Amino acid sequence: MKLNFSLSAEAEARLLERARASGLTPDDFARRVVELAMAPQTNGSHATPSGEATKRIAKLHEWAGSVKTTGHPMDDSRGSIYVGRDE
Repeated sequence: MKLNFSLSAEAEARLLERARASGLTPDDFARRVVELAMAPQTNGSHATPSGEATKRIAKLHEWAGSVKTTGHPMDDSRGSIYVGRDE
């Protein structure tokens, strides 16, 4: 189904900001919001995350996008931590 509707300037700004923080395009973000809202309810509770949960999820996505990788495998095992300490 294809939908076409207008948003207020405030709603559009929030959509763009949340989509960016989630690493998604505005279309993909809006699609996820609608799909979550339409998900079956379980035990009378809504499947849509609360406003606080949505903020935390957005912050997690933002943090995950900022983490730099080393580009090579790293040995962070317990044994590697104590190498050279005569233990």
